Amino acid sequence: MKNLAELTGDTFLTIKTEWDFYVMTKAEFEQELNHGEFEDPELLEVTIADKQFAQEFSLSSALDDYEDGMHEDWKQAVLDGIDKTQEIEDVINTAIKNNPSYYEGEKVLINFN
Repeated sequence: MKNLAELTGDTFLTIKTEWDFYVMTKAEFEQELNHGEFEDPELLEVTIADKQFAQEFSLSSALDDYEDGMHEDWKQAVLDGIDKTQEIEDVINTAIKNNPSYYEGEKVLINFN
């Protein structure tokens, strides 16, 4: 368990209340605490956010879902008919890398003194 005071301001945290789940930096969290944004801060469950990314996108793999029932060389014919396949995959993979998901990680101790 880490102490909130030990973390840098840009550390991403998960904050779970009775009804909601938030992801924000330590700096944002402290600002919200100071402004009374949380009804009962002592009941919050705070963790260091565990960042996860979706697997890399492949147009060929995506077409696998559509291939059933199609003629033998259908997928390759579709791929051959798409210009700039690599560029399309690059754009999608950049978007994936820019949009991670955050899950609960190591618990964070908050001292309310």
